[in-house]
Amino acid sequence: MNKHITLLNLLKKIVSDENIRLIAETVGYQDSSRTFKLRALIDFFLLAAFISFVHRFLFGQFPLDWESEMAAALFEYA
Repeated sequence: MNKHITLLNLLKKIVSDENIRLIAETVGYQDSSRTFKLRALIDFFLLAAFISFVHRFLFGQFPLDWESEMAAALFEYA
């Protein structure tokens, strides 16, 4: 599977590292992990929210099929 996710690149431009730093400072969050940084967590939640939105928009109120290709791409990134 292709590791370049265009949507993720777009989201990184919308939610910049500076924005994440400001939000973390505002709520008093200190990133103490060596491997799983706050940026990866924010990216995970943004992709999950977007996939859920698209799925509900296209298919109605059905639950997300976690074996779908979109979900596989999400878990491969994380």
